[in-house]
Amino acid sequence: MASGATETVEVLPGRLYWSCVRVTPSDTADGHFFSTDDLLIYDPYFGDFGPLNVSQLCRYCRMLNQKLSDSSKANKKVVHCCRPQHDTRANSVLLLSAWQMLYNDKSPEEAWEPFAGLRPALCPYRDASMGQPLFNLTVLHCLTGLRKARELGWFNADKFDVKAYEYYERVENGDFNWIVPGKFLAFSGPTQTPIAYVDGVKTNTPETYYEYFRANHVTGIVRFNNKVYDRKKFIDAGFNHYDLYFPDGSNPPDAIIKRFLDIAEAEPGALAIHCKAGLGRTGTLISLYIMKHFKLTMTEVLGWLRLCRPGSVIGPQQTFLEDMQNRMWREGELHRKNGGTASAAADSMSQLSLKADGPSAGSSPVAGRLSSASPGSKSPNASPTPMRPKGGFSIAGIHVGGSRSSSPSRNSGTSSPVKTKPGIFSKR
Repeated sequence: MASGATETVEVLPGRLYWSCVRVTPSDTADGHFFSTDDLLIYDPYFGDFGPLNVSQLCRYCRMLNQKLSDSSKANKKVVHCCRPQHDTRANSVLLLSAWQMLYNDKSPEEAWEPFAGLRPALCPYRDASMGQPLFNLTVLHCLTGLRKARELGWFNADKFDVKAYEYYERVENGDFNWIVPGKFLAFSGPTQTPIAYVDGVKTNTPETYYEYFRANHVTGIVRFNNKVYDRKKFIDAGFNHYDLYFPDGSNPPDAIIKRFLDIAEAEPGALAIHCKAGLGRTGTLISLYIMKHFKLTMTEVLGWLRLCRPGSVIGPQQTFLEDMQNRMWREGELHRKNGGTASAAADSMSQLSLKADGPSAGSSPVAGRLSSASPGSKSPNASPTPMRPKGGFSIAGIHVGGSRSSSPSRNSGTSSPVKTKPGIFSKR
């Protein structure tokens, strides 16, 4: 292993590398070094730190493709550097592995293989709660979910509308994400009248969504949480509305599962689904449908769900989905045997009419909230901070003498405005 580098992994022989270092080096005659630690930032709820969302994956892939095609870097080794922290290690590996899948024709297993021997091993992703993690979601799980979404036509990296995703994920612009394009849209629950959060951002009302839902063929709304708005608002606007309440943070009873699946199989257009935050109950029921009708494994569906809508599926809902996987597969096989079909997704995510006057698709930091780890900080899962030899050191065979900060400081004021998220566990 090169002196001064905690880990270095060769991804494309002689051309592309990943390296975990305390400080990203300055470019040399034969090497280009870059970091996304302070550019593509996960927006945590509680103890969660990833995975980065699908928009950030696309931003990264486009940036890396540009670097690799840049004539000024044609004879240089390109090195993606990350700080030795549990979040930056996992998320940088996810980015580079996803690029391998999407643009270098690798399977998830092949894309992950160069990183499989990292020591310490990458910290697995956890749910968006404060308790002890009940399920470990790995980078490989996310990659297999991404592969399934691509195969099913739910995701096209070249056509994905980054600008629209980043606009509509914000609370003030609707806080929604497509999970199965043309079929399932997950969003945070609206309120009868706007309610202000601490920082002044307000909740949305049903009226917020009418125009977008109509333009994107949403015909029904499913509510899993308490009644904090009058459903007549949606009904009078021409939408179907279904109330399927069960307690926040819990697993759905069989009656709710059956009713939801019946609704989803019969609804003529897309369903917009919400609980309070549009994460736990919402993600759990959508996952059951996907396992039944598309036969994804629990880890594939959870990986894809959290890439689309970070924080989805919480606490015991994770192990519940594990337990439900085979049952959903059996029910799906029986459904198809009896002549039933899933209400197919209309289009790929990139083909949906996603119009927005939101933030540009430039290179400003993509996140709502600063990452929980500050530059140079240590975590229980962080790799040891390397000491820099006085005479410089080597990464991927490149001698490095100087150094620069690993991108703009997280405290430099360059981050996007803070995204306010409704509390997950408060009663609603």
